Amino acid sequence: MRFGDLEQVAESRTVNISQRGLYVCMSTPRPIGTHVQFELQLGSGERFHVQGVVVRTVPDPDDPSPDPQALPGMGVFQTSTCAGWTRFVEELESRREDQAAG
Repeated sequence: MRFGDLEQVAESRTVNISQRGLYVCMSTPRPIGTHVQFELQLGSGERFHVQGVVVRTVPDPDDPSPDPQALPGMGVFQTSTCAGWTRFVEELESRREDQAAG
């Protein structure tokens, strides 16, 4: 994930990917309202460019008693994606359904 300048570059990992957004685990999440751009790269070399806005952070700075077990990070609502993203997410969702079914 890349941010506005070199000082803001962060390594992160994504979890809970969907058509509308994803959760990015990182130790220092960006504040709600921050616009972000990132690239996901698969082992096959396929890349996806995504833009979005931070809509949730963990821990929530306004929560007086945050869950100490929660993974720190941020929820990102996608505002723009590249070609192939919909197919990629549909395949992920299909695999999740197959795994849940047994």
